[in-house]
Amino acid sequence: MKNEIIFYQPKCANVSPYTGCTNNLEARLERHAKGYVFSTKDKLPIELEMYVAFNDKYKALFNRNKIRTNKMNQSDLERTSHSV
Repeated sequence: MKNEIIFYQPKCANVSPYTGCTNNLEARLERHAKGYVFSTKDKLPIELEMYVAFNDKYKALFNRNKIRTNKMNQSDLERTSHSV
């Protein structure tokens, strides 16, 4: 979809939590793998654990923030989620 925003959660090597949002998941994961993302460069390698595509940027950010604050479990995400 052209304007979709993807909420994603990789599994980090040091088991620390990380969540993010992007409009190009493949490019973003490549940036993570190359160490270009400050928040994960010391957590490599990472492996994509799950992602969810949203049509609404604010809905994606809302879900990301709920996961970050532990107010939502992964199972609470919409049925549009895709586990990898």
